[in-house]
Amino acid sequence: MFKHDRTVYADLSVDLRDKADFNMAVLRSFEYPLNVATLAVEPIAGLLAIGTATGTIHIFGGVSVETKLSLPEPVRVKFLQFSSSTFQLVCLDERSELHIFDLSSFGRPKLVTSARFDQATSLTLSPSHSHAFIALESGEIRTYDLLCLRKSAYKIPNMWQLYEQKTVATRMDMPAPTSQLPIETVVHPRDLNLLFVAYSGGIILSDLTQRNTLRAWELVLPPGAPGGPGYGHPDILTHRRPDVTAIAIHPAGHFFAVGYSDGCIAYWAIEDEDQPLLVITLDETNVDVVDAEELEKHHDTPPAEREPIYKLTWSSFSNSSDPRGGQTALTILGGLLMAEGEATGLNVQWLPAFNPTEPPNPAGTQASLHPFMRSAMQESLMPLSDWFYFTPGVPQDFFLVPRSSPHFSGYYDPTAILISVESAGNSRVIEAYQFPPPSFLVPSESATADDVQTGSVVDDLASTLKSLTVNDDPHILRLPTSLSFATPFQSPRILMTQHHNPAAALQFHDISAQLLITSDATPIENHFPKPLPGLTIDLRALLTDASVVKKTSPSFLERAVVQSAHLARQSLECVVQFVSGEVVVYRLKSDPANPPKFTETSDDELVALEHVLSPDDARFSPYFLLTTGKPVSACAISDIGFLAVGYTNSLIVVDMRGPRVMFRRGRDTKKDRMSLHLHGSDSDGITSLTWTVATIENDPQLRIRLIVGYVSGAAEILTVIRDTNSPSRRIDGEIKKVETVANPLPGGTFILDTKKGLPIRATKEQLAQSFHPTPPETHCMMVMAGTKGARSFADITGPRIAKTDWGNKTGTVRSVQIVEKMGSHALVAFTDNHEALAFSLPHLEHLCTLNLPTEDASSLTCDNTGDWMACSMNHASAIIDHASYGTLFDFRRAYTPPDIDLLITKPTVPAQPQPVSLGPTSLLSSWFRFGQSMTGEQLDILLGGPDRPIPEKKPQSATIDPTSASSLAQTAAGVQSSLYSRLQSAVGERGQMLGDLEDRFNSLEEGSRSMVAQAKRLAAEQSARSWFGI
Repeated sequence: MFKHDRTVYADLSVDLRDKADFNMAVLRSFEYPLNVATLAVEPIAGLLAIGTATGTIHIFGGVSVETKLSLPEPVRVKFLQFSSSTFQLVCLDERSELHIFDLSSFGRPKLVTSARFDQATSLTLSPSHSHAFIALESGEIRTYDLLCLRKSAYKIPNMWQLYEQKTVATRMDMPAPTSQLPIETVVHPRDLNLLFVAYSGGIILSDLTQRNTLRAWELVLPPGAPGGPGYGHPDILTHRRPDVTAIAIHPAGHFFAVGYSDGCIAYWAIEDEDQPLLVITLDETNVDVVDAEELEKHHDTPPAEREPIYKLTWSSFSNSSDPRGGQTALTILGGLLMAEGEATGLNVQWLPAFNPTEPPNPAGTQASLHPFMRSAMQESLMPLSDWFYFTPGVPQDFFLVPRSSPHFSGYYDPTAILISVESAGNSRVIEAYQFPPPSFLVPSESATADDVQTGSVVDDLASTLKSLTVNDDPHILRLPTSLSFATPFQSPRILMTQHHNPAAALQFHDISAQLLITSDATPIENHFPKPLPGLTIDLRALLTDASVVKKTSPSFLERAVVQSAHLARQSLECVVQFVSGEVVVYRLKSDPANPPKFTETSDDELVALEHVLSPDDARFSPYFLLTTGKPVSACAISDIGFLAVGYTNSLIVVDMRGPRVMFRRGRDTKKDRMSLHLHGSDSDGITSLTWTVATIENDPQLRIRLIVGYVSGAAEILTVIRDTNSPSRRIDGEIKKVETVANPLPGGTFILDTKKGLPIRATKEQLAQSFHPTPPETHCMMVMAGTKGARSFADITGPRIAKTDWGNKTGTVRSVQIVEKMGSHALVAFTDNHEALAFSLPHLEHLCTLNLPTEDASSLTCDNTGDWMACSMNHASAIIDHASYGTLFDFRRAYTPPDIDLLITKPTVPAQPQPVSLGPTSLLSSWFRFGQSMTGEQLDILLGGPDRPIPEKKPQSATIDPTSASSLAQTAAGVQSSLYSRLQSAVGERGQMLGDLEDRFNSLEEGSRSMVAQAKRLAAEQSARSWFGI
């Protein structure tokens, strides 16, 4: 009787109706260990191993080389080292159990064996042989054969105990009970037969072949000597023996440094065990010498609380043609004053080369160190320069990364230093720095007065300031024209991450599937994700600019924490929103050769930043800053040059092509005539802002629209129009209003085409279409999602199409996204119950519920293809420790982790460094007096004992030798032809057998036919006889 006129909308979710149309999965997982316990570096193969406190080992190598190992028990990894000679990873855990991993196994390293020891205190390996030295708390040194995988019979007793027993009659007091504890064992850098054992009481040099003690060094501070604590020590008038805490050998092998518990460092010559060469602290020298005047002057001062020397390394570099080496670097962890406010970090001293000439008066048969050589050693210990690595937390350990050689304990020619730093929540993170500091390698050049021209000072000011900017990025990136171009298959993807570090507040990574394309001939050539260092946004230059300091709050300058960031896909303009309320817009550099000068803006809220210098290899530079002194509640940037920033009860719209403020709301109209009066919904607060170029009901023309969502559920549509009196644009005074959904989610407003479901954004293409008459039947819809549900509307301001409520059992919805698959679209809501709710469009019918395979969905972000990224944060340290890259549609995705074959990079260990002379090589009397070095094979025979089994030979490499390719092909061809001939003969035999079977079946058929005919004849005869009565 009555006809209801209702618009029928096309179903945009045709191919997403069933749960089978979705396939939730994690494509890649990334772990970031925060409980780092130790590190190990293999420079030849390029491997880095990280041991954690939970019993896991992470191995990193070249491009996409990453694997994770687990100990049999989740206990702390105490020591971790690579065995270059056997290509193994050796681990000693907190329970003194030794674990050997074979790095040559395909796929991932394999645990081959484990062995238990009694209370181990150190682990020492050498790249020249296959035995490990393990020091025990009892003072004994045990050996383990890594090639035969067994404990060797060779043992070293507690040599310090034997030394004390031997010298007990000459000692002035009894040693401390803990003086026999072994701290560290170090192989002589140029003689494998010599082993340094650092006990808590002193240093022992042992001859492995002769099984005896060659030297013993013990530091005894005389009464009155300040030592590490200074003259205020309560026991300064007594003999003191500080405990040994660290040891480092000079690369030449003739003297070494020892760190002690009182914070002092003693240098000893190998040929003089009676008197140290020099005893210092980080700020004093000759602290083992008694100065009566200083003692009397500072006797009543309190002692200086100084850290023990925790670790020492002595590095040499390829900077000298002398076989004794050139300048060296001594890296010191510890020894700092433990006063409140003192800086945290570690020191590096740049020491002169030890290249003395021939003594003027040779000592002849003198057994002790020649005075000339002693003086030369002391001169080589006076630092030429020093450097302090400041760290954000207390450094716990450090590790040097050598360039290519594993010799000299892995300290030769290092290129980087990795520092384990104590972080929040009792965690440890790794900080990486360049090593050695650049100031050590580049001599300082003093400018002369003739070189400086008066006129060039002003001209070169900009370049001078640019040279002072700091940039840690080693590469220069050439940015493509757009980051959002498409391919017929998998489109490239860019990941943007936020960080607390101002030097890298925003970082970009390439996570495209194209990075994982490989073949048998061409392995993977890129890391995944691939860092894009040229796009990194550095805030340091911004925070120190005078114009920024003048206009911003102190909290922004002291702690600039990024709250959110948004990137315009086409214009590549990036807006950064800070917790303190400031908003900064970055854009690509236009002309880096001619940076503009500082200009004042006509708006109080805006600060021009085009004059701020940025690093040469940085592609982003600051454009302008927006500051109002209020916290930001919403922010939106478009590809056509407009920025909208919402506050609790105010709104600012910026035309970025000025920049200028084109619209304000919420300020006092008496102070600003451009302000508009507050609407009733303004007091609710703005939570959502969205730019689009679309039509609305009763306005079929495409125009630039800004959709403002309020907490109460009201929404306003602001239209940008051209100003009749100027070429600029302004906000139309007629503002449309519509009731939507309460508490709209940030990024939860979508404008879609009603026919195909494609998103309608404020793009350049849409803006170009708005200059022409809009074709008829051009309609759109708005989908807005909030914390309680979602609504869809026709033509933005038209009638409501559908609504849905999330329900109480679903949990809290954190974020929403409209995803697309094969032309079909669906609204997906992600909840804190680790679920994803899918709804149809435009009628918002519940399609299915998917379980999220991630522990923390609060930080999950999803794009329109269904790919998502979720991060799990360590609550104690507030640092991300795990990230997952997944998708809603895991169908034929190419993100499977690659197979790893470390055997391809199996290292070829260079020859063991040989002993060098004290003086020039022509001085025969100054050669190392303990004899020539033995080879690693000889040492393995010595340590392995007479019953050492013959080691099994392992494959050399997984690669094929090019010279043997032809023979291998011929062999394969021969095998192939033989196989074919066998198959042909088998086929022939099969045919013959089938023929015989056919003949037999034919004969059986004929016999059966004759039998049937004969039976019929006999039956007929019997019937005839019965008929005639015969």
